[in-house]
This record gives sequence, C-alpha cells and structure tokens, in this order.
Amino acid sequence: MSDRAAPYVLAQGQIRSHPGAFPTIKAGAADTGGLLTVDEGVIGPGTPGPPLHIHERQDECLFVIEGHLLVQVGEERHELGPGSFAWMPRQVPHSYANVSGSPVHAIGIVVPGGLEEFFAEQSAYFAQLVASVFTVALVNGGPWLAVGLVGFAVWLVFVVIASISLLRGRQRLR
Repeated sequence: MSDRAAPYVLAQGQIRSHPGAFPTIKAGAADTGGLLTVDEGVIGPGTPGPPLHIHERQDECLFVIEGHLLVQVGEERHELGPGSFAWMPRQVPHSYANVSGSPVHAIGIVVPGGLEEFFAEQSAYFAQLVASVFTVALVNGGPWLAVGLVGFAVWLVFVVIASISLLRGRQRLR
C-alpha cells in the first residue's frame, strides 16, 4: 500500500482492468496503491449472488443505483432500492441476491483492494465451464439439454467454489 496512485478518468462503460470479469473493475489495488477495489455490475432478474461468506481482512459496501437487491448482513436481511447503501464489515457473514423481476445496477467497494483478482479468476472459470458444458450438451443431446445443464452447472460451481474457499481457510475471499 505504499505505491502512490496515479490519477485517471473512465467514461461510461469503460473498465480499468480485468476485461471479461464480473463485476467490471473501475479501480483495483494496482490503481489505488492497494487502498481499495471499486466494481460495477448489473445483476439480472432472479439472479442469486454469492453464498453467505465472510472476508477476514476486507470491508465491503454496496450502493444500489437502479433496481432492488436483497442483502443479508449478519443475520439481518434488507431490501436495498435505488440510492440505498449497505456496509458489510470484515468477519461479518454477508450475501446478496436479485430476487426481483428487474435488473439491479450496483457499485461495490472493497477495502483494502485486491478482490478484483478473485473476480477475474472466478469469471474465467465460469466462462470455461459454461463453454465446456454447452459443447458437451450440443454434441450429446442438442440445445435443450444444454439449457438445463448450464443452469445446474452455474449452481454447482457456486457450491464448489464456496467449498474450496472454506477448505483453503477462506484464502480466496480475503
């Protein structure tokens, strides 16, 4: 965190690093001298977020720009609408999901920075898995099989990632 950060400006729709990652990265540890990560994402209707998890060394917050997001912080659940904010301090279990019928546009901030590396690895893994499942399904059973398998595969990947993270002492979520 001793590196001095250089100024920059992003236009609407631009990202700073890790193309293809979800959420998109507006500022990462390399940009901010390690101070924070800023991300932006649109979560589709009815889309689950990450499983309930904790960060040992990072605080996180969410700011909803558009839509309604269900957020769990500790044992409390709240519906966040446009302009709403949630603070999720380190070592407090948290999660979120879009349980509405409309997309949610939100900004996330993680302090200190670095979580963008996890986002990039996770996004690359999901992309590879979905492409593999889709290819196998098309070869073996046609496009209808692919639709069912991809939905199941995404759910299964969340379970596997959560399990691996816990087994590694939550190293990936730090």
